[in-house]
Amino acid sequence: MGITDYLGGRGEAIAFARLTKICRTDADLPYFWPHFLGEKCETFDFLVEVIDAGEKTPFFFVQVKTARKDFTTAHELTGATLKQLWDEVREFWRGREMTQAASSFLN
Repeated sequence: MGITDYLGGRGEAIAFARLTKICRTDADLPYFWPHFLGEKCETFDFLVEVIDAGEKTPFFFVQVKTARKDFTTAHELTGATLKQLWDEVREFWRGREMTQAASSFLN
């Protein structure tokens, strides 16, 4: 394995830990539950579920970028920013019909 593999793995581990941080005031749960997509998915690293957001489970994709420089993010993943992201994703999906209209494969 090369250095980029180690750096990428480190970045993915940091992203997972930050996304699953338990910082809610209303429940002893994280706001998000990331699912690692593996090496075969080149575009995205995680499919992230929004926890406790209603009847349906909203989700979004995350791509992690890692460099040798000091750890920085465009938006620090604090409790406040995680809550803001949770609210934003929940509201985005709340305004959309998340049921399949038709399928040839339903009985």
